[in-house]
Amino acid sequence: MKNTTTSEVIKKIYSKKKIKRFIELCLGALLVALSFNIFCLPNNLVSGGISGLSIITESLFNLTPSVVILVIDMLLVVLSYFLLGKEKTFYSLIGSLLFPLFVQLTTPVTQYISLGEIPTLLATIFAGIIQGAGAGLIYKAGYTLGGTDIINQMLSKYFKMSLGNAMYFSDGIIILLSGIIFGLNKIMYGIILLYIISYITDKGNNRCI
Repeated sequence: MKNTTTSEVIKKIYSKKKIKRFIELCLGALLVALSFNIFCLPNNLVSGGISGLSIITESLFNLTPSVVILVIDMLLVVLSYFLLGKEKTFYSLIGSLLFPLFVQLTTPVTQYISLGEIPTLLATIFAGIIQGAGAGLIYKAGYTLGGTDIINQMLSKYFKMSLGNAMYFSDGIIILLSGIIFGLNKIMYGIILLYIISYITDKGNNRCI
C-alpha cells in the first residue's frame, strides 16, 4: 500500500512539473512571437533563425512569416526524427508548432501597439531583451523552438562542431543574407540583437540553476 501511495505521489509531482514546463514553453514562445511582430518584422531586424529567414522571404516574396516558419520547421522536424532520434525531435516538435501559431495570433497586436518611427537601435535592444527572456524560459523548460536549433544539433552531431560554433555558423549565414537584402547596417544590428538575446538567455538560465 505504501509503495502504491509513493508511486502515485511521484506521478503527481512529475505531472505538475510537466504542466509547469509546458506553461513556461508557452509563455516563452509568446514573448518571442511578440518581440518578432512588434520589433523585428517592422524594422527588418534579423538575428538568424528561421524567423529571421521569414523576414527576408516576406520582404522578397510577400510570404506570410508564420507560414514560412511552420513549413520550414516541419521539414526540419522530419529530418530531426531520422537524424537525431525520437526524444530530441519530440521537444523540438512542440515548440515548432507553437511558435508559428503564436506569431500568427500576435500579428494583430501591431494594430493596437503603434511605436511609430522609433530608432532602430532602440528596437534592437528591446527586441533582444524580450526575445532573450522568452528563450530563457523555453530552454529552462527543456524545450526548443525547432528551426536552426535542429540544424545546430545536426551540425554538432555529424560535423563534430560545438553547439556554439554551429549556432554562429547557421545564424551568421542568415544575418549576412539580411545584409545583402536590407543593407550592410542590418548586419550590425543583427549582431547586436544576437548578442543581447544570448546574454539575457544565459542570465535567465544561470538564475534558475
